[in-house]
Amino acid sequence: MPTLSSKTASLGLIIGCIVFGLGSVIVARLHMGAYAVAFWRLAVAAVIFALLMRFFAQKLPKNPRAVGFALLSGVFLAFDLALWHESIYAVGPGISTLLNCLQIFWLSMMGVLWFQEKLGRRQIASLALALVGIAVIGSPEFGHNSHALWGFVSGIASGLMLSLSMVFIRKTHQAEPTSIFALMLLVSIGGMAALVASALTLNAGNALPTTAAQIGWLLVYGAAMQCFAWGLIAYCIPLLSLSVTGLLLLTDNGQQQARIASPKFKLIKTYWAQLEGTPNPEQIAQLEQPMDLGDFIARPAKTRLLTPAETARIWPRNPPVRYRKTVPDFWLEIQIAEGKNRQVRRMAAKAHYPCLRLVRTGIGRINLFDLDLPLGSWQTLSTLP
Repeated sequence: MPTLSSKTASLGLIIGCIVFGLGSVIVARLHMGAYAVAFWRLAVAAVIFALLMRFFAQKLPKNPRAVGFALLSGVFLAFDLALWHESIYAVGPGISTLLNCLQIFWLSMMGVLWFQEKLGRRQIASLALALVGIAVIGSPEFGHNSHALWGFVSGIASGLMLSLSMVFIRKTHQAEPTSIFALMLLVSIGGMAALVASALTLNAGNALPTTAAQIGWLLVYGAAMQCFAWGLIAYCIPLLSLSVTGLLLLTDNGQQQARIASPKFKLIKTYWAQLEGTPNPEQIAQLEQPMDLGDFIARPAKTRLLTPAETARIWPRNPPVRYRKTVPDFWLEIQIAEGKNRQVRRMAAKAHYPCLRLVRTGIGRINLFDLDLPLGSWQTLSTLP
């Protein structure tokens, strides 16, 4: 399966979210318990993903952290669905889905509070406008609907749960690149396990479908909204995250941009990667061989262990990389000629080396340290990479 471009992945994510949101119409027709509907949606999806995983000969991740992150993503998704269903029953499909879409607000806040990211003026203005719009659209509900408060609380909380599920989808891929059907099977299993007790206690009287129509809608809900929509979202999420600091070349020359970015020109990109663990020749050798990353086969990389004198030139990270006394780490230079989205991190994870930090130090003939720039500065270049 070819790797999607960021633009195509963005479109895929939008389509997935739209189809995901249309599920509210189905939920409104089911007249079943909110937690039970979420359980059956994930159960239907689990069966389908298990069959797809077997048909395409995909395997579950070997890294326990990847498995744990995927299951945890399922737990958050389960309560996203259950709370969203509660909101649908309280304030209707339209407003509940609007509240669930506040995931964009939660994700932005997580970036600011957890990862020290900064929001631009347009982003802040857009978020503020979205909040005002939701308040204007939803406020009339409080004048005639006695369940409006619970509908709003559960809808907003569902957006928080959805954003956390997305975060742990990304963390799964960081721990180990995982095939999409194997990933979604783990997400479904984690969600089902989280919902069993709630469905049996809170929805004891209406946990089971009793009509052919309910069974049919549940099958559609699980297949279309979970397998297609959420599967598409989960596939696109890791393709839209590129946390690489260091050398960044900006050009308005299309031919030069193509020469830098396209793998066919084989322009070498050099990265310094801080990896968790100890240098093992056999593990490092995996990076120097063709590597199957699931959606494409990466070409062999060139690697070199970095000395303390070299890594001393790296500036401190803010926030700092997590430090554990019992877990060593080391720096490795990795050179590739492709540079696809998250490729170096995914290759390192495939070799069982979690990547703690990644700094791009060179593109072609241009080396970051040769430029001798102060942190945060830029320079116009007269030579080509």
